[in-house]
Amino acid sequence: MEKSAPTMQHLPILCAAVLFGALLLCGCLGGGDGTATPVPTPVLPEGSATPAATAATPPTPTPALLTSAAMADRSPNWAGYAVQTSFDAPASDVVDAVEATWNVPPVDCAGTNGNDYASAFWVGIDGISSNSVEQIGTESDCIGGAPAYYAWYEVFPQDSVTLDLAISPGDEVHAKVEYVSNNQFKYTITDLTTDQTVSFTNRARVTADRSSAEWVAEAPTNGRNRLLPLAQFGPVVFTNASVTVNGKTGPISSAGWQYEPIIMESRGGSLKATPSALGAGGTGFTVVWQNPL
Repeated sequence: MEKSAPTMQHLPILCAAVLFGALLLCGCLGGGDGTATPVPTPVLPEGSATPAATAATPPTPTPALLTSAAMADRSPNWAGYAVQTSFDAPASDVVDAVEATWNVPPVDCAGTNGNDYASAFWVGIDGISSNSVEQIGTESDCIGGAPAYYAWYEVFPQDSVTLDLAISPGDEVHAKVEYVSNNQFKYTITDLTTDQTVSFTNRARVTADRSSAEWVAEAPTNGRNRLLPLAQFGPVVFTNASVTVNGKTGPISSAGWQYEPIIMESRGGSLKATPSALGAGGTGFTVVWQNPL
């Protein structure tokens, strides 16, 4: 199941004002009302709730991006969407599962000068208002100036573990995290292009809060809580996104919970990565790279 790879760590969400060396959980996300701030409506591809058995060519989107604080909350390490029962007073022990499909984006390493740049794409439970994250996803990195692609999972605060699942840029993957019982979670990731799957159960080392679900593009750290420059990745299209809360499964935008988009923004205010508004049905969006730092 596991194989060796560069040591990366995928942190809970950080507030935009947090120093990179500090791991601080905070109320970056405001109290959304389930509809978020009014945003432009993009034309985005939408898939069915269940991923297809055969791979499809990842679509090329032209999304309307959320580029201001009025449209989304901000973080120096996350871009995407998050769900809680309430961002003001989130309930615990309620998130049962989260899943989505996305394309593995290529990375351009030409401007890295041999340095390490990284970008991660995942679904997970927790990390908004807790010190735990149960997540699984893919990595598109520049390691020593060369592209590197792999699948991984992480039970924060432990480091990520690389999975024995070969992936390539352009592949379409589907990933899911689901709660089993007694602090155990089942992690599943399938490369729909090659029809290969890795699935296993793992017990979290700390008590999981199960208070949030996320669909995220992330700037990982190097394992020492230092954010790496964000690798220049191609557009990532999340589809088939769903969450199960208290036994009810629905899209990101379901009326049964609140959702918020998240913009990745540096401490200096530069946009690093931006999500689009949700597509029709609330199950899909696109994240686009903007800047490495």
